[in-house]
Amino acid sequence: MGIEYQGFMLIGEKMSNISIFINQKNFDWDKWIEENNFEMADPYFDCDMEDRYIGFKIEDIPIKDINNEWLDNLKLLGKKFEELTDTSPKLIGILNIF
Repeated sequence: MGIEYQGFMLIGEKMSNISIFINQKNFDWDKWIEENNFEMADPYFDCDMEDRYIGFKIEDIPIKDINNEWLDNLKLLGKKFEELTDTSPKLIGILNIF
C-alpha cells in the first residue's frame, strides 16, 4: 500500500482562505463539508486541515462540449459556494493525495 492520488477540477478554495473556517476553529468541518456535498482535496499526504481545498467537483468535459449551459452551471456552483462560505471561489485543478 502506497500513496495514491487522483486529479480533478473544483469550484472552491483552500480552507485557510475561507473566512468561516478562519473564524470558527472548534467546528465539525468534516460533517459540514459532507452535509454541503463538497469534495475535499489534500495537496500532500497527511494534509493539515488548513491546507485542504474544498469545493464542488467539476466533471471532465471535452473542450468542444463546453457551452453556455456548462458555463452557467459553473457560475451557479460558484454562487452556491460563496453563499455557503462567504468566500469567492476559484476554478482549481488539483491532485488529491491520499
